[in-house]
Amino acid sequence: MGRKVRKEIREEKIAKKNLPTKYKKNSKVILYIFLVIFFILVIGIIGMIIYGGSKIYNFIDKEVSNASDFVETISSGKLDNLQYTTFMYDKDGNEIEVIHGTEDRIFVDYENIPRSVIDAIISIEDERFFEHKGVDVKRTLGAIYTYLINKGNSDFGGSTITQQLVKNTTQDTETTINRKVREWYRASVLEENFSKKEIFEDYVNTIYMGDGAYGIEVAANKYFGKTIKQVNLAESAVLAAAIQSPESTNPYRDEESRKKLLERQKIVLRKMLELNRITYLEYIDAINTNIEFKEERTEDNIQTYFVDAVIEQVIEDLMAKENITYDEAKRKVYVSRL
Repeated sequence: MGRKVRKEIREEKIAKKNLPTKYKKNSKVILYIFLVIFFILVIGIIGMIIYGGSKIYNFIDKEVSNASDFVETISSGKLDNLQYTTFMYDKDGNEIEVIHGTEDRIFVDYENIPRSVIDAIISIEDERFFEHKGVDVKRTLGAIYTYLINKGNSDFGGSTITQQLVKNTTQDTETTINRKVREWYRASVLEENFSKKEIFEDYVNTIYMGDGAYGIEVAANKYFGKTIKQVNLAESAVLAAAIQSPESTNPYRDEESRKKLLERQKIVLRKMLELNRITYLEYIDAINTNIEFKEERTEDNIQTYFVDAVIEQVIEDLMAKENITYDEAKRKVYVSRL
């Protein structure tokens, strides 16, 4: 048996030695082609890495150089580039007129925002706001997954409150991956330079809330005739519900919009319960609380001669005091924080 096996092995070796020359040459050619292709692929991959690396480096270098300018845009929680509502008082401290430009906004400090409002907004907009460093990786991956399985159609956003503040502040609406990466980077820079309280404060004073209201203070007044400090849990959830789509849920637009807002309010309350930010009894009480919207009023834009005269006098005083032009002084009166 052993002799038979050895014989077969010898015959196999002889057969290999007697292979046609053409076959041997073809094998060498195939090996050569394979090595060339492999070499080209390696060079190509290395080239792509170098090219991609240089693009990333240039992108980051540009963003780093602009980072200081971006941080200055948000100065200690006071967004001076936004428009604000101006109140006029007489010598006895009585309010005589409220004027504003194209945006009606009243700045509110974090300390004056009820816990129910903070919890409602964070629960529905960015539940890990106090944990992440500007970008919520879990939320971002979830948004990408939802986007892909819905073939590009999704109302689930991956942006954190910090990212939304970046977008609102910079007005960067470019629909490219570069803008998203730029937003991630700026959000990280923001988190390094400002506290969570400052970021949240700036966010709620920046956002549009529907029906011409900018920021939560004006929204509370427009919807409920209250200051933000006076709203209850149910009303806090209404304000949080309005953020995602402020015009389609504008309660003064039509009954359908009001219904949509109240349906989303229930989603906000359920999310707050799920995250243990409210108790079950608080949830039931809020769900059963009747929301009484402030009666919509027609604004009277006709100012008295007296008010016109006061405004002109203030403008002249500002021009003299700060050595600025008439238009600059007028902007300060109508849209700036004096």
